[in-house]
Amino acid sequence: MINRFMILVLLGVLSGTGWAGTLQNKISWDDLGSEEQQLLQPYAEKWDSLPPGQQWRLMKGASRWNELTPEQRQLLRQRFKTWQELDSEQRELLRQRFERFENLTAEEQRLVRDRYQWFKNLPEDQRQQLRQEWKDMTPQERQNVKQQLKRMQKIKVPPGKAAGKGKGNQ
Repeated sequence: MINRFMILVLLGVLSGTGWAGTLQNKISWDDLGSEEQQLLQPYAEKWDSLPPGQQWRLMKGASRWNELTPEQRQLLRQRFKTWQELDSEQRELLRQRFERFENLTAEEQRLVRDRYQWFKNLPEDQRQQLRQEWKDMTPQERQNVKQQLKRMQKIKVPPGKAAGKGKGNQ
């Protein structure tokens, strides 16, 4: 069973940061719904001393958590467990990748998601083959593949439709 700490961390992740700076007024504990109060119980005694932005993020996170299906909650628990098992270098690498992704345009983000979905929908043996081919490439070969993907992006070619290029398309 997930412990309260994990739920609170997930609430922080779910809550985002977009609204935090705009809220200037504190939220009364009594204004929270009963389900939100239950999730945020560890904060009950110090709730009034929390900054309004933190109160807002926690409240929004609790509200979003309560709207998730049991399957979605389980998925988040598993992702959090995986995150906890990473070492600090792996976490930092993921933070950097996330930051790079966040700095992409909406169109570039959509393309990344589309390519991820394409890869995810491949049969497992093909995914493993592509991973191995990538590992076996020299840095120059990898750079060439990245350039090819950028060209494909400009002409909107799906990743699997490159004109017979590379070992993965045989």
